[in-house]
Amino acid sequence: MYLSEVILKNFRSYEDARFSFDKSLTLITGKNGAGKTNLLEAVYVLLQGTSFRVGDKDMVRDSAMWWRVDGLIEGEPRQVRYRLDHHPPKQIIEHESMKRFMYTDRLPVVLFEPSDLQLIHGSPSRRRDTLDLMLSALSHRYRTTLNKYERIIQQRNTALKKQSSNLEDQLFVWDIQLGEYGTTIIQARQKLVDDLNELIGGFYGAIAGNIHDVTISYQTELGRNPTTSSYVAHLHGKLQLDRLRGSTSFGPHRDDIVFTLRGSDAKTSASRGEIRTLLLALKMAYGKLLEMTHENKPLILLDDVFSELDETRQQNLLGIATDHQVIITHTKPISTMPQIVID
Repeated sequence: MYLSEVILKNFRSYEDARFSFDKSLTLITGKNGAGKTNLLEAVYVLLQGTSFRVGDKDMVRDSAMWWRVDGLIEGEPRQVRYRLDHHPPKQIIEHESMKRFMYTDRLPVVLFEPSDLQLIHGSPSRRRDTLDLMLSALSHRYRTTLNKYERIIQQRNTALKKQSSNLEDQLFVWDIQLGEYGTTIIQARQKLVDDLNELIGGFYGAIAGNIHDVTISYQTELGRNPTTSSYVAHLHGKLQLDRLRGSTSFGPHRDDIVFTLRGSDAKTSASRGEIRTLLLALKMAYGKLLEMTHENKPLILLDDVFSELDETRQQNLLGIATDHQVIITHTKPISTMPQIVID
């Protein structure tokens, strides 16, 4: 997939701006606060229909009422626009037709941004969300299943808080559905982790310049290959605890993943440079899965990626990404790269 141009109108710090991109690699340079990440965000919005930082209305420039991002992808025009006083507020125009931007309109993209560094040391919910975002991009059906699961969890928790006399009868209905959707989610996450493990070590070694043992482990109370019946039985075993808490204490909404490097938990053993390398390897592995699923190479967006990477790892990273279109932000110009300078 090749993005050749974007035009921004009333988007963040840009009133009206046009940018062209190299088919292979483009470096966006400028001082801190110049708008480098805003431009990267606009590219992400064009492909995904949403920001990786804020809500739609927060991207409107100053006192304007709307923003618009136009682009040329494989020579075909695509426009995503948002208007505060319009219903629906966000729309996509593609192939000369205008409609509400839907999840199925998203195009494959891999994003690395500085907040991703919190994936290792941050909360389990952040790691779960990362898996869910990856799976949703790989399969639209997964997002539907996850939405159904989350709605049922809310209904079950409401029943637990009310503590009505027929609580167990009410929970029976929710538990059967949770067993079905919950096992589907756990199995999908485990399969994704298995697929990532097939790739992440190779990418880590390619970036680091040497071989390391890198693995991801999915941690759930049910272990591998759960069934609907084992899930429901586990829920019943947690009933007294759930009553006391007024919430559901077990399920994929409580699971976690652990990254290990050289056999040790990366959270406690890895240096900052190793963590950045690990996360970049994860992103590249995910990009490979996207390519295999969609039969289309994803666009790779790297925001402030060179920090804490030595020159060798910087060059190795660029080397393994050469068969993709890559857009990078950096504070310093690099004379050997096509670049956009933002004042």
